[in-house]
Amino acid sequence: MLLPKKCSIKENGVDCISPPSDFVSIENIQAEEYMIGVVCKVHRDLIGEQIKSMQKEGGAPKGIIRFRNVTVVSTDCLQGLSEDCNTKPARKEIKSKRI
Repeated sequence: MLLPKKCSIKENGVDCISPPSDFVSIENIQAEEYMIGVVCKVHRDLIGEQIKSMQKEGGAPKGIIRFRNVTVVSTDCLQGLSEDCNTKPARKEIKSKRI
């Protein structure tokens, strides 16, 4: 899954530029879980309070708020063939009349 590069919180009109540390989701009574965003460590408690408030007002689904750590997983099991590679020179060579 491709994640946003920064926290989902905007505080005082300014986007948080910190990388996400937790997935935020809500699990309902039927044990269905819905991801609603990603947050950094600094904003984890703030988003929890906001979601609880929204749940009371009916603006967010009722259920348990879950925070799960973001973990990076990489693999080297995919291998490409040389014909899959299509490289172009990064710079175009030009002939200059300057000495």
